[in-house]
Amino acid sequence: MRWILFAKGLAISLGLTVAILVLAGFAADHWNYGATALRLTRIGSLVAILAAFGWFLLRPLLRRVPDTRLARYIEERHPEIQDRLVSAIELGQKQGEKNPLLPLLYSDALKQIRPIEPRTLFNPREPLLSGVAASCLIGSFALLQLFGPDFLHYATLKLYADWLYPQAKSIYAIEVVPGDLQLRKGSDQLISARLVGFDSPQVNFFSRYESSGKWEKSRMEPEKKSSAFGFLFLDLNEKVHYYVQAGNVRSREFTIDVRDVAQVEQVNLTYRYPGYTGLPDRKEEDTGDIAALEGTRVEVEVQTNVPARSAQLSLAGGTSIPLKKTGERTLRGTLTVTKNSSYKVQLSDPEEKDSFESVEYSITALEDQPPQVAVTKPGRDTKVTKLEEVLAEAKADDDFGLRSLELHFTVNGGQENVVNLFRGKGGATKSMSGTHTFFLEEHDLQPGDFVTYFARATDAKSRTDTDIYFLEVRPFGKEYSQAQTSGMQGAGRTDTVLSARQKEILAATFRLARDRKRFGKKEYREDLKVVADQQKKLQQEAKTLSERMIRRALTERDEDVQKLTENLQKAVEAMTPAHRYLDEEKPSQAMPPEQTALQHLMRAESVFREIQVARGNSAGGAGNQSEAQELENLFELELDQLKNQYETLQQQQNRRADAELDEARDRLKELARRQQQLNERQRQASASQSAQGGGGSPRAEQMRLQDEVQKLARQLERLSREKQNEELAQAGRRLQQAARDLQNSAQGQNAAGQNQGIQALNRMNDAQRMMDRFREGSLTNDVKRLQEQASELARQQEQIRSDLDRLSQAEGFQQG
Repeated sequence: MRWILFAKGLAISLGLTVAILVLAGFAADHWNYGATALRLTRIGSLVAILAAFGWFLLRPLLRRVPDTRLARYIEERHPEIQDRLVSAIELGQKQGEKNPLLPLLYSDALKQIRPIEPRTLFNPREPLLSGVAASCLIGSFALLQLFGPDFLHYATLKLYADWLYPQAKSIYAIEVVPGDLQLRKGSDQLISARLVGFDSPQVNFFSRYESSGKWEKSRMEPEKKSSAFGFLFLDLNEKVHYYVQAGNVRSREFTIDVRDVAQVEQVNLTYRYPGYTGLPDRKEEDTGDIAALEGTRVEVEVQTNVPARSAQLSLAGGTSIPLKKTGERTLRGTLTVTKNSSYKVQLSDPEEKDSFESVEYSITALEDQPPQVAVTKPGRDTKVTKLEEVLAEAKADDDFGLRSLELHFTVNGGQENVVNLFRGKGGATKSMSGTHTFFLEEHDLQPGDFVTYFARATDAKSRTDTDIYFLEVRPFGKEYSQAQTSGMQGAGRTDTVLSARQKEILAATFRLARDRKRFGKKEYREDLKVVADQQKKLQQEAKTLSERMIRRALTERDEDVQKLTENLQKAVEAMTPAHRYLDEEKPSQAMPPEQTALQHLMRAESVFREIQVARGNSAGGAGNQSEAQELENLFELELDQLKNQYETLQQQQNRRADAELDEARDRLKELARRQQQLNERQRQASASQSAQGGGGSPRAEQMRLQDEVQKLARQLERLSREKQNEELAQAGRRLQQAARDLQNSAQGQNAAGQNQGIQALNRMNDAQRMMDRFREGSLTNDVKRLQEQASELARQQEQIRSDLDRLSQAEGFQQG
């Protein structure tokens, strides 16, 4: 009987135990395995298991089975006893007088139960079934642990085997990065937390500083484009402990330790400029960005918060410059500015545990701007007589100092002569002017000859040449005036087309030779090809003109016509090596034959004007008149088309130049507006720095603006050459000066830099006003030119009518 009770109680107790364990696992998972929840669930489940075993296993075994209950159990299985056993037991248990029938009842009951076998009273398989049931329950629980939900296995271990080592890996956890860490004092640190295995609407961050015993609670914010949460420590200056908690899940406690690490507190610069500039050394405090002339040596002084073991300047190209220790917390090194770059200061601390790298500082290499030079008198191509004295004046200025100012000239393309207008010493003179008088009588010049000249300014590193200018020798006043009038009436001023074209080719060749470094390789070749093609085309036109004169036998009738033809042929011969040198990309060698060709073309045109004057002065001589008229007609026939092409090309160039000039004016307005804004920002920054004791300026933007102003100045210089206008040239020079002011502003400090910026803005406004005046004057000249053309057309029409009247009168006279 007890064995059956034991087996049955064990089976029931094990079944309840499995159920309790599963429910405890669900409860622990529901409360996210919090320490309190685990503790309560663990105690509750163990108490329930013990109660189940006590109630269903121990209690039945310890309790005595009543005789009456046992008798009824027997009679239920053997009804033939007919309650004899129960009646005997109940009667025997009654207290009071002894019943005389009791022995008889016992005897009869004993007689009835003696034949009964004990195994017939109990099912021999019942303990086995109970044992099988118990085994199945144990097996089911084992299978749940092995193949059931992960949380059930983890919950069972956390509840009842948390003391094991290694402990079970949590399925709900908070991954915290970076965890334990050591930082330099004053650093910022981002703490990221990622929830593993569960979600939570709120993640809390708990921190406690070393100097405080109180935990501070903060809410962590979700990070963008990430499932993590973040919290940022700012300016950590002491040790701090922290952990992260989401719901009942909590990370372990971490520690961030801080210590003093060598870092840059201040960078001071000392500029030592190249000797040729004559500039004194200049110091800048509490800065790091370098802006200096190429070749400048800059002494970099680095002040640190704590002593550093070693330090170096790490340049952008990969090179490094070691810094020498000059004080407990001071290091120095020197670098030479050669190109635009950047650098960082790298420090290592005495314990060699950490290193520091500063922010990146810029290195801006300022170019030594070439000198500016201009011919101010006469400042344009001029027609002179062979006895005149012509005063030429040149002015030059430079950002650091001029070495020399020279005037170069040649007579009829001959040997170049050099006149020293100024020779400086030590590069101290930044602005200079000089004059030279051309005594033309000394050179035995004739009408058609010419003198070319240009000015050259030199500084320590470069030189600048002006455009080439011409002094054209003309006949004396009355003769020249008659030629002008005759040419206007007859040839429509076609007599100077050839020389004008050749002068443009010579000037273009001079500019290509002078500005070769400014051109790209492809652009340079293309421009040389254009000039060479123009030279070939002009050669063919001059050759065609001379051949037609020969075919008409004009040279046999008049010596002047023969002289004209000879000059044309010599000009054609000189043009051959000229375009050959241009094809070979040798513009400097092409200039002498170009000048020779120009000389002969101008002499040919001078002879033609003499013929015109002779025709105009001849009162009779119908033969001379006829020959002169035939020569004029030939020139008109051959050169009129060339003149029209030349004028059309000039009109196209003028329209393009006008459009480019309008664009340059708009661009200059925009640059002036930006400079005004930059001046205002510098003024505000200076006021703020004065209050705070700081330094610095927006140098990068200043340098970008300076570069754009310089490009615009070069554009205006080119347009002034195309337009042959001195006012545009002056505007270009103003912008060059403004670019230098901007460069000086980038190098200067506080008030000095502001003054340079204001001066640059004033020069830009001056240039803008000059361009506006030129544009207004250009429009006025266009209107005036149209009026002159209309008057000329009317005059030509009247001349034609007069010629027809004379012809009609002559025919009437012959008939009479």
